[in-house]
Amino acid sequence: MRNSPQNDALSNREPNPAMRRGSLTLPQILAVAVLTLAHFFDWATFLVLFARHGLHAEANPVVVRIFESSGMPGLTLAKIATVSFAALLMLLIAPKRPKLAYGLLLFGIAAGLVGAVSNVTSL
Repeated sequence: MRNSPQNDALSNREPNPAMRRGSLTLPQILAVAVLTLAHFFDWATFLVLFARHGLHAEANPVVVRIFESSGMPGLTLAKIATVSFAALLMLLIAPKRPKLAYGLLLFGIAAGLVGAVSNVTSL
């Protein structure tokens, strides 16, 4: 009787077949979705903060600098690039170092939430 590809992968000490690159797991999809939502909330609350109080109300000097140099389109692009990089990094690291990958993603989620909460408290 022939072994299935899954049994072969497990017996050859390859990573869990569900954790191989190219196949996303439900926890990975949910983690990336939460990261995206946290940073969307940060971005949306910045828009409200900026509309009500101007740029001087923003607490993050990096955001202020990006906005001053490239405006809202540049800030939006920087936010999208940062979230995309964090998600890609997690997906690339997860097959071999899942704890590190999810730890990095949790850090990114926390950063988005701290930014959003900071914006809301400044309103």
